[in-house]
Parts: sequence; C-alpha cells; structure tokens
Amino acid sequence: MFKYGSVYKKLRKEQEITQTEACKEICSISKLSRWENNQVEVEFSTAIALLKRINITLDEFTERANIEAEFELPDEIVTAIKDEDVPVLRKYAQDHLAKYHASKNILELKILC
Repeated sequence: MFKYGSVYKKLRKEQEITQTEACKEICSISKLSRWENNQVEVEFSTAIALLKRINITLDEFTERANIEAEFELPDEIVTAIKDEDVPVLRKYAQDHLAKYHASKNILELKILC
C-alpha cells in the first residue's frame, strides 16, 4: 500500500517548513510525524489542510507522488454514485463480497475501497 506521508514530508522539507509550522491548528505534531513516517494515515480533510499549509494543491501533490488510479470504476457505478443510487451500489458491493468469499482473493475486496 502506497503511503503519502513520506511524500508530504519531502515537500515540506523542500520548503523549509517545520512540523510545528505545518501542523499548527490542524493536527498534533505527533500525528504529523507518524503520518510522515508512514505509520498512520490522516483524514482526507486533514491532508488537504496540511497541503494548503505548505502551498501545495491536491493536483500538484498527486502529480508529485506519481499517484495513478489502479482501476477504473464501471460507468454504471460512477452514475450510481452521482445519483446516490444505494440499491445499485449495495448490489455492486455484495457481488464483490460474494466473489471474495468464493475465491478468498483479498483483491476482490480492494475494489470496494
């Protein structure tokens, strides 16, 4: 699993911003340290605030981290998400759970994340 904290740490240090400056009123220094050392993940809203603090947009961070989508969702699922079509999403999740239970292949669950 790719960890983003170490990428953040590198960007923060390039700008000579301390951990104290970066996390002020966003999270604790210990939380930032653990994230930067890939020991924990932070909430998306926290990551966005931390990126903003070091003047990096999510797009810039994504490009810098070389993050690419590992898979594409089927169009019907994207539409169901936009339309908040819970029955379609529930069936999609149940189908993947059934595939996992049949194969015991953990990758069947990854697509649900």
